[in-house]
Amino acid sequence: MKFLFLIGAVQGLFLSLALFFKKEKHGKFLSLFLFLFTIELFTEFLAIDVKSKADLTYFNIPLFLLENAIFLLYGPVFYFYVSFVTAEKEKLKRKDIFHFFPFIIFSLILIGIFIHIALTGLENLKESEDTKGEIIFSAITSISFYLQVLVYIYFSRRAMNRYKNRILQSFSDIHKISYRWLSILIYAISFVWAATFFSTLCSITFKETAANIAINVFFIFVVIMFFSIGYFILLMPDVYGKIHSEFKEDSVKNEKYKKNFIDDKKKREYISRINKALNEDKLYLESDITIKQFSEFTEIPSHHLSQVLNDAFGKNFYTFINEFRVEYAAKLLSENPSANILSVCFQSGFNSKSVFNDVFKKFKGFTPSEFREKFSSRMYKKIK
Repeated sequence: MKFLFLIGAVQGLFLSLALFFKKEKHGKFLSLFLFLFTIELFTEFLAIDVKSKADLTYFNIPLFLLENAIFLLYGPVFYFYVSFVTAEKEKLKRKDIFHFFPFIIFSLILIGIFIHIALTGLENLKESEDTKGEIIFSAITSISFYLQVLVYIYFSRRAMNRYKNRILQSFSDIHKISYRWLSILIYAISFVWAATFFSTLCSITFKETAANIAINVFFIFVVIMFFSIGYFILLMPDVYGKIHSEFKEDSVKNEKYKKNFIDDKKKREYISRINKALNEDKLYLESDITIKQFSEFTEIPSHHLSQVLNDAFGKNFYTFINEFRVEYAAKLLSENPSANILSVCFQSGFNSKSVFNDVFKKFKGFTPSEFREKFSSRMYKKIK
């Protein structure tokens, strides 16, 4: 078990360095997050040989104190990673230092504790029993850690949901820019939080042997899950440049129009332009059409375009465009039931058959093949 922690620490160091040098700015925060976890693995490796206070040394005490302090970095670092990935942040600001105040304050307290140990002597520490104050302090720090991480998981989830909405407002084809992996990552972090909380309860509730077994099993599972996600992100193609530049350009343009009120006359004009672009020009057949391109074609500011789609049609850009694509595909299949599904897919503006099947079923309740069979059977009954 001891060397599994060491192997995990080495793997963590390699992965954090690879992410730091390969990925964009958001990758630096994930790299730091994994590096913090690597430090924890290394301290767990050292802690296996520490059976009691008698095994404490001036070398391992600072590491054990550091392990307690870095618990307060997990939440802010992960939140900043999500914020940069979702383009909510482009750079850190001075006020962001407040996120690290708990870590700074707790680190100063731990430095004071270490200085006290150094002044009073290590032998006194080894011979002393845990006081009521130490137990209360330990309980408060544990509760603070779990609450802090839970708060940052909540904020990360909110940032991810806003990111999802911005994508749906800006793109008509999202299968190459899925946000599902980010949702999985947040769920994984939530699981790690729950596992750590459970392991702490085990150490308090159960006998020492049973608690150690439970903690080790959870630790191994968390290590495997964590590093699997890390390698997946490392190997994942970086699509954020395109997405973020689209968001950034739109936000600059939208800043100009966001305070403008759209009167009824202007709104009717915009709706007329939108209907013309779809019914006559069939812009929805452009497979990679974005709200920016639609905005340029119709000469409607993208912020106003989003507003009209939401207010007048009750839909985001993704839903609006894909509904037209599905109706067009359904028309092709009804006019020619023997048509090739893949051919209909590409003719309707879709880039992927799997996406075509999913979107078609979402709006029609049937896959394209099922729709064709149902329509063909109806035609057959009419002929009979």
